[in-house]
Amino acid sequence: MASLSLRRSASALPGFVPRLIDSLQNIPPIKLRIPFGFLPQPQQDPQPSQSPQQRDLATPNDSFIPPAGIAVLPTPAVEDNGLVLAVPKKKVSHQKKRQRQLAGDKQLKELKSLHRCPSCGHVKRMHTLCMNCVNEVRQVFKERDQLAAGKSEQYVEELSKDDERVIYPGKRVSDEEKKLREKEYLYRPPHSLPYEKRK
Repeated sequence: MASLSLRRSASALPGFVPRLIDSLQNIPPIKLRIPFGFLPQPQQDPQPSQSPQQRDLATPNDSFIPPAGIAVLPTPAVEDNGLVLAVPKKKVSHQKKRQRQLAGDKQLKELKSLHRCPSCGHVKRMHTLCMNCVNEVRQVFKERDQLAAGKSEQYVEELSKDDERVIYPGKRVSDEEKKLREKEYLYRPPHSLPYEKRK
C-alpha cells in the first residue's frame, strides 16, 4: 500500500522522480547486527526441530535476511566500555599539584631506629655499621699504606744545580696544586654525636 501511495503522489512530479522512487525500492536491504543488550531477548523457537535454513525461509519479514552478494557489516567494538572518554578535561592547577607532591605522608620522617654503638659509644642506626668506627679503621689502613710506600725503593733523579735550573726554570707550586694536595674540596661527612643517657 505504501508503494502505491508513493507512485500516485509521484505521478504529478516530473518523469525522473517516479523512476528514482522505483530504483530506491529495488535496492536490496542491508542487515546490521546490533550489540547484545540493545534489543530484547528473542523468544524461544516453538519448533526446535527445524533447521536454520528452514526458519529463515519461514520468516515473514525478508528485511532481516541478507541477500546474496551483500556483505554483513561487522559488530561495533564495545569492549572499552567508555574508558576512552576517561581523560582529564582541565589542567591541574599549581596548588593542587603541590598539595599532591608535598602531602603530609611524603614529608621527611623522624628516625626512631637509633641506638648506641657498643664499641665507641656514638649514635648509629640499628643493623648498620657505625661510621665513626669505619672512619677510624680507614685511617689506620691509610697510615699503614703510607708507611709501606715510604719504605719502598723510589727513583730519585740526581741533578746538579745547573741542570735543574735549565730543565725546571722557575718551577713553583700553583694555587690549584696546593688545593689538590690539601684535599679541602672533598666532602667529609660529619661525625656522629656521642650517646648520652638521660638522667
